[in-house]
Formats: sequence, C-alpha cells, structure tokens
Amino acid sequence: MKLTAKQVWQSQVAMEVLAQRTMQSRAAYEFSRAYKTIKAELVTISEQARPLIEKHGGVIDEAGRVKWPKDKEGKEDPKAQAEYGKEFDELLGAELDLPITPMRLSLVANMELQPAVFIDLEWLWVDDSMEPKK
Repeated sequence: MKLTAKQVWQSQVAMEVLAQRTMQSRAAYEFSRAYKTIKAELVTISEQARPLIEKHGGVIDEAGRVKWPKDKEGKEDPKAQAEYGKEFDELLGAELDLPITPMRLSLVANMELQPAVFIDLEWLWVDDSMEPKK
C-alpha cells in the first residue's frame, strides 16, 4: 500500500486507540499486521527526525520531548522551530510502499468507534458493502 510518511505520522493516536480495543479474531489479526508495520515505520521516521532536531539546536529529553534553544527573551526560539518544521514536512512528504492490506469495514462493524479513528486511518479501511457484487 502506498502511503505518505505524513499519513503514517498522523495515524499514531488512532492506531493506539484501536490497539487497545477488543476485536473479533480476524479483525484483530488483520489490524495487528498493519499496526506492527506502522509502529516500525514510526520508529524510522523518529530516527530520521532526530538529526533534524539536533541540526536546529533542539535537544530531546528523557521523556522524548524536544527542548528548543532559547531566544534573547528566554523563550523557545520560534525561528529554530520553524526551520525544523520545514524540513520535517519534507520528511513527511516521502512516499512509502508498505506491506499493508486494507481492512474490510465489516470486520469492525460491531465496534463503537469515534469518527477520528476513521479520519486518521482512512487509508486502512475498505468499505466492502460498496464493492460490486459478483
């Protein structure tokens, strides 16, 4: 499946929400395969972002938060953050070809899910009720 790094990055919270939900076996199996692939790609994106953060003077603390250099007024330097942001956006523009098979919506039809899950994971779902009858 072709995705952008941005789609992967933006799917983090929704993937974690779904990972904590109880699903029927088939849905859990299919989701776990996608989840594992996305988690690995998120690690890769984070590893690629680290040198960009450091390049612009940022430091990642023990909790994983970024501390930016201070300006003359003692506030985090917005220029450093903006320059990092531009380069990070370029990183997120990368197209990825991941071994993910879309999940049939009918597999989660009986689950109550927030719309945000479907918005952030729209690439994961295929509405099998819309497929042509054979």
